[in-house]
Amino acid sequence: ALEDIDGVRVQNLGSQDDGQFQIRAKMLSGYDQKSMEALIRSTLEKKIGKLNILGSNFIGAKFSSSLVTGSLKAVAIALALILVYVWIRFKVAYALSSIIALCHDVLLTLAFVSLMGFEVSSTTIAALLTIIGYSLNNTIVIFDRIRDSIKNNDGNLGLVDLVESGVNRSLTRTTYSSITTLLAVIPLAILSSGDVRSFSLCMILGVVVGTYSSNFLATNILYLLSKINALDITKIVEKEELSDIESAKRMLGEEPTWTVSNAGSNSNKSKKKEGRSIKKHDDNDPKILV
Repeated sequence: ALEDIDGVRVQNLGSQDDGQFQIRAKMLSGYDQKSMEALIRSTLEKKIGKLNILGSNFIGAKFSSSLVTGSLKAVAIALALILVYVWIRFKVAYALSSIIALCHDVLLTLAFVSLMGFEVSSTTIAALLTIIGYSLNNTIVIFDRIRDSIKNNDGNLGLVDLVESGVNRSLTRTTYSSITTLLAVIPLAILSSGDVRSFSLCMILGVVVGTYSSNFLATNILYLLSKINALDITKIVEKEELSDIESAKRMLGEEPTWTVSNAGSNSNKSKKKEGRSIKKHDDNDPKILV
């Protein structure tokens, strides 16, 4: 009945048998709130008969501006908290890499919302925050694999090989989880309408972009940042491996040593690197004695 009015959206309230609807319309040029309401009422009464308007609200530019400002604050706070968490969990190079990748995801999603002409609402912001959480989860898994590869490195692999190893170890997992999420979201985009449809479309783009950025963008940024001496993740991991006793010995000028005892072996093994002893990680070693 209202299809001739530009920008009108109709949504059922409750079940369809209740006969209650919410009508949302853009303000037409030359109209105010009262004249716009009168236009909708007269159009409906001509085509479907008598009706009862339960309520009418007008959202002006001031409210829209506050919604955008609040939404941007919510995203900024989320990114800041993520930066602090990843910094504490993985150190600064990992944190910077993940934040840059997340900003990439957010900007692409906002560009998609703008191109599709979706309304920037609480639903759009919910989609953005969901995409941030999803992408960050994948990124943390990949970074954890990279850190394990660095810790278990015996000095034969360079940083490129270590980063590539971490990505390869988690690529299957992130790909399958993304496909599973898409299988749940795509039916919503096809069968639903209104805010649910815009949410699901944003999620589809966000899952694809987040999977790409976690595996390829964040890891490449991490590699580039690691070339900076202060952000070298291999040196940071090496420092983390020192125990309290080893750190004390280094402060006193003594070289820390490790004695490794393997079952069925009567020989002690030690390995020197850059003038000090370091231990080689082996998940199969039953005993490591300091």
